[in-house]
Amino acid sequence: FYAEKHPSTSFKVKEIREYLMIWDRTKDVSVLDPIIVSIDDFWKLYHNANIRWKSILLFSLNTMSYAKEISDTKGKHIDKKRKYLRMIREKENSLKVGYLWDETLQLIEQYEKIKKGKSEWLFTSNHGGKYASSSMQNYIREFSRRVGKLSLDNITFEMIRNGSSTAAD
Repeated sequence: FYAEKHPSTSFKVKEIREYLMIWDRTKDVSVLDPIIVSIDDFWKLYHNANIRWKSILLFSLNTMSYAKEISDTKGKHIDKKRKYLRMIREKENSLKVGYLWDETLQLIEQYEKIKKGKSEWLFTSNHGGKYASSSMQNYIREFSRRVGKLSLDNITFEMIRNGSSTAAD
């Protein structure tokens, strides 16, 4: 759905995702029946968000990231010239890489202009420190309730991550 909403995008999102993204290797079969955020719900959240949360939401979708991965992302993990994310996932000590959309990079640059402090973390809390992943999850759930009229009551980053495949189709 990303390519549909952004026809100026000159790359094939699905091909890039399949080529660059490192996929989780899991034995948990519950992931075979994921809850996925709908296209409409994602854009309702996005269009009601401030610049920080727009950049977090699009970064999450773009990089197929969980809240923990978002909170662990440092500015040095982003190569703006080559347009990619490269970091070590703490959970499994594995490499996570991904191509960053132009729109994602533009939002990150806008956010960095208003971000409090000089933190090494890409996204920071209202106090300028590292965003706790639990705080991010709590915020997105509460925010989805405030936006209202969504098909799901409590949207999580896992749902956005699970919907990333839909974005590429």
